[in-house]
Amino acid sequence: MLLKLMGLMDLLCAITLFFLHFGLFKVLGWVCLGYLVLKALMFINSWATLVDALGVVFIFLAIFGVFVTPTWIFVFWYFQKGLFSMFS
Repeated sequence: MLLKLMGLMDLLCAITLFFLHFGLFKVLGWVCLGYLVLKALMFINSWATLVDALGVVFIFLAIFGVFVTPTWIFVFWYFQKGLFSMFS
């Protein structure tokens, strides 16, 4: 159950990061940022957590309007991670 909830949150982060490209959902971006920081602190010993922690930096930049090309990698990362969590 917790895995599916975290998968849903990862999907929400992917969608939010996508919409941050257009300047939308900035408040939800802060929520996703907080969620990913807490999740990174909980699962610090995983390599996937390191990728999530790097994604936090790109979400932070996207909230302030800096949306660079590698940010798309994290949109797809969170999307596929959320889908795999939801359907595993």
